[in-house]
Amino acid sequence: MNYIEAESYLYDLCLFGTKLGLNNIRCLLEVLGNPQSAYPIIHVAGTNGKGSVCALLQSLFTASGLKTGLYTSPHLISLRERLKIGVSVISTRDFISVLQKVKKAVEKLNGEGLNPTFFEVVTAMAFVYFQRKKVDVVVLETGLGGTFDATNVVASIVSIITNVELDHCKLLGDTFEKIAEDKAGIIKPRSVFLSAEPKPSVQSIFRRICAERNAEFIAVTPDSLTIRRRTPKYADCDFVSQSGSIDGIRTNLIASYQRQNIPLALEAYVRAMAVLCPDLPFDRIAGHIKRGMRHVRLQGRFHRINKFPPVIADAAHNPAGIRECISAVHREFPCYRICLVFGILADKEYEKVAEIIAPEAEEITCVKPLSKRALPAEHLAECCRKFARCGVMVEAARDWKPAVDAFITDNLDKTVLLICGSFYLLGDVLKRMGKTRLRVMDREADYR
Repeated sequence: MNYIEAESYLYDLCLFGTKLGLNNIRCLLEVLGNPQSAYPIIHVAGTNGKGSVCALLQSLFTASGLKTGLYTSPHLISLRERLKIGVSVISTRDFISVLQKVKKAVEKLNGEGLNPTFFEVVTAMAFVYFQRKKVDVVVLETGLGGTFDATNVVASIVSIITNVELDHCKLLGDTFEKIAEDKAGIIKPRSVFLSAEPKPSVQSIFRRICAERNAEFIAVTPDSLTIRRRTPKYADCDFVSQSGSIDGIRTNLIASYQRQNIPLALEAYVRAMAVLCPDLPFDRIAGHIKRGMRHVRLQGRFHRINKFPPVIADAAHNPAGIRECISAVHREFPCYRICLVFGILADKEYEKVAEIIAPEAEEITCVKPLSKRALPAEHLAECCRKFARCGVMVEAARDWKPAVDAFITDNLDKTVLLICGSFYLLGDVLKRMGKTRLRVMDREADYR
């Protein structure tokens, strides 16, 4: 089996669709010897921000000298991005080797009438890979929801729900409270649970479930992070943890919505280190935080892919995420005109998203992301025209690149181009503009 054949095998599993439930993954992991039990796990769920929190935690643990496994989804360019040790993606050789082992287990289950899905198989691959590499800790991102997500087969030491917004309502529920109940399924007995969700009705659900499971609930607020200085490239912050305070933290995550994600990740890291390294003094933890925060890298989250004129790529794809994205654009580029390249999946709340974003733009180019689930560009353009301001040009295009090239060539004063709506769209943009590469060898010196 070569890498192309490995990818093809996995994508063919998409024919089995998405199945919410844990029987398949439990049976698959049992055949594999339950590799998920070989290391401590930090489990992260939430409507928005979980990718940022996972990246923050990976950087913090790596800066602490811990060999850190990171499992996230979806990917932007390559399937290999989902499985990382530190900032290094899994090598093609390891990817093929791990898949061959998991494939044998899948074939055994197929013979028993069970058909593991794409996400279940890739999740199992991550658990096997991290066991092989003898990691010290794993940061694990849920795929969808919490209770019946394939990742919810672990006994995590810390669990996190970033926030709760309306997304995937057909599967998770049509109210904040129903979605919160589902996501709270990741809270494990006698563990530590953290959330930055401010809604009282949702917090009430979290407190009740934590009480039922004898878990400690920590509500994290943006007030625990104070920004002392901001520049176009970085921010200097102070953080007040329940264990102590840390001054002079520098980060390149300057988007306004990171005000919620950063303190959540920092408090979760402090709590996890109390379990992983209980004798480590707080001043050493503070030093690790300062190193780790300097080296956080995020793609697809307020990613500036061209400096002048500014071109911003962001993976926001639901109403709450789009609001935060627009807010960040206005904050970073006050009084700028916004040109928009917009593509989204048909199973998202695209009308609500269009209602939020279309009135903000002076020019809108709608495109179809590279996905079978994508909304046709013509349909999206019709939707945007209903909400765009009078006189704003809204067009459907076969390709996003002419619009981006024209924007950069025209170099209009006080104008920013925003590309958003889908991970699939962003992956294509980053790949074709040469703005991404896969790192295979992790350099520990980066964190010294």
